[in-house]
Amino acid sequence: MNKSDAINDLAAALARAQATMPAAPKGGRNPHLGNRYTTLDDLVATITPTMREVLAQHRAEGHELVLVSASPTEIVLRFAVAAGMDYGVGTTAGRDEAGCFDGTLAGPFCYKEGKAEVIRGLAATHGYDLAQCFAYSDSVSDEPMLAIVGHPVAPPERRPVDEPCRGERGLLRNQVVE
Repeated sequence: MNKSDAINDLAAALARAQATMPAAPKGGRNPHLGNRYTTLDDLVATITPTMREVLAQHRAEGHELVLVSASPTEIVLRFAVAAGMDYGVGTTAGRDEAGCFDGTLAGPFCYKEGKAEVIRGLAATHGYDLAQCFAYSDSVSDEPMLAIVGHPVAPPERRPVDEPCRGERGLLRNQVVE
């Protein structure tokens, strides 16, 4: 199987897995516009029981739990902490001397290779050995992230969590959604 076929298979399987996930409820209402929105609590509630078990297992093993996402760091950090993780990092907006957003990025766009770059930076800053790190993916765009850690996990096929298989490049493929 060549790399393009593997990516296509992963993308199709991710789409099937994501189709089984319910949309986050919209429990908040904007008092000015009247529209509904998803609250932080609503978002945290979308973490599947299987993923909660995975996070609990990592916590029990003494691992730091870090969420890395292309979303803005300000949102990712709040979600990560509300979900019981240690911290979160995303795409970080630049700020001027007064602390106001200045329209720039204060690092790479945390997507594809940029996400891998952010993770390498976290490893350098926090002393993580990437060969010992786990990474969980919900997108084919995370391939660069999965390639730099010792324990990459992607949910491309519906199989029980305790039945991992090895795919191309040795990526561990588990189902982490119910």
